[in-house]
Amino acid sequence: MKFDKAKFIYNSNAIEGVDTPLKEVEKAIRLNESKDQHILNHLKAFEYVDKLEHPLTTPGLMGIHQRLSHKILDKKDCGTFRKCDVTVGPHSPPNWRKVSNLVNDLLSAVNTKKDPWLCHMEFEYIHPFIDFNGRTGRILLYWQEKSQGKDPQTILSEGRHQNYYSKIIEYDTRERPMLWKIKVWRKTLTRNESYVCTQCGTHHEKVIKKCGTCGNADESKFQIYTEAPPFVGPIV
Repeated sequence: MKFDKAKFIYNSNAIEGVDTPLKEVEKAIRLNESKDQHILNHLKAFEYVDKLEHPLTTPGLMGIHQRLSHKILDKKDCGTFRKCDVTVGPHSPPNWRKVSNLVNDLLSAVNTKKDPWLCHMEFEYIHPFIDFNGRTGRILLYWQEKSQGKDPQTILSEGRHQNYYSKIIEYDTRERPMLWKIKVWRKTLTRNESYVCTQCGTHHEKVIKKCGTCGNADESKFQIYTEAPPFVGPIV
């Protein structure tokens, strides 16, 4: 099925409760302008994402979010990762301090042509931004499918968005923990290495000679993790 940008924009907004008529979206695409900020932002986001080359970087992802949330969110929250913990219905996304490393891991999967739907679920699980994660995630899904030569899919709002959210919840509560348990996720994502001080639990992004938290300089008390470990101390 040929990708329909108007239906994509209409449905992506409608899922979030922004119910602009489809005909207005189609008109905006023809004229490349709109008085509706949600539609206009989508047009800008598509214009931007269609020019993004492989591999997708964190600044590229932030650029998508910045354009989608422009003049809707507070300027300080546009194109920047959240700096607080949030809850989304029954879901509690990871601690905000984990977001940057989790996104790096996710982009490794996105750029190595892993399953786009699985990557989309992981993005929504991470919930890296304070808001507009759904719309950003669906644009990311579009980019990944397009970069893999697949026909981008449109996630429908009418009658199916509850099923969409059910899949996200199912991923959060059952599929993701199982992926970790049986090591399938490790085959999907290239995890960042971290260098942990076993004396105080601080994780460092690179090999160091001295822990910046407790001052430990005993090499025998450092360990290298090739999977992302639980966050038990500040990343320095």
